[in-house]
Amino acid sequence: MSALRFFTVETAEDVLVVAPLGDVADADNEAVQANVTELLAMLAAPGLRHVVFDFRSVPYFGSAMLETMLTLWRDVRSRGGRLAVCNLSEAERELIATVKFDTLWPIGATREDALAAVRGR
Repeated sequence: MSALRFFTVETAEDVLVVAPLGDVADADNEAVQANVTELLAMLAAPGLRHVVFDFRSVPYFGSAMLETMLTLWRDVRSRGGRLAVCNLSEAERELIATVKFDTLWPIGATREDALAAVRGR
């Protein structure tokens, strides 16, 4: 389906669930951009409206991951969708709060919490 190097993806009804495999900070920028372009193409599929980022396998991320999330959030928001994050480490939670993205995106303790948040439940 895709050539993603930095993320695994699955769908849950109208939600694209993106699970980073690590921080993209040390990755080649062109490769990261190719992955972001692929994720945006996936979001264009009929029926996909929201995004959940599940960080269960990543204890820390930096600004490159924040930029990736922001790019996808802008895309889904332009079409009436929402983005949520889940399974954050304490360091990730602090980073999101520091940049005030916690005011933009719901934070779920679990994937199920995040899925419910984007669906407005």
